[in-house]
Amino acid sequence: MAASFAIIYRQRPRGPEGRKMNRVEMTMDNNYVTGGYAVTADNAGMITQLDTLACQDIDSGFFFQWDRTNKKVKVGLIGSGGQFTEVSTAATGLNGLKVAHWCEGS
Repeated sequence: MAASFAIIYRQRPRGPEGRKMNRVEMTMDNNYVTGGYAVTADNAGMITQLDTLACQDIDSGFFFQWDRTNKKVKVGLIGSGGQFTEVSTAATGLNGLKVAHWCEGS
């Protein structure tokens, strides 16, 4: 399985490159894979490419990190030293968790 996505807000393309910013809700499952949940341009409502993803969650207790190179959202916790530590594949509390992201691309 994988995370599922729903477009909450879709911006019309602007400028000569057709840039846009969409708000996307990601629903996680209980099969987190080390390295994160894959996100495609299509998942984010883009036509050709997804450049930026910014998480808008503040209540779940988890923190989210966009891996632009691999196009994945990593889920983690912040330790006492302020370091992001990715959750294990056996992490509980992710199944059904909904998190909104702002996605930018074209």
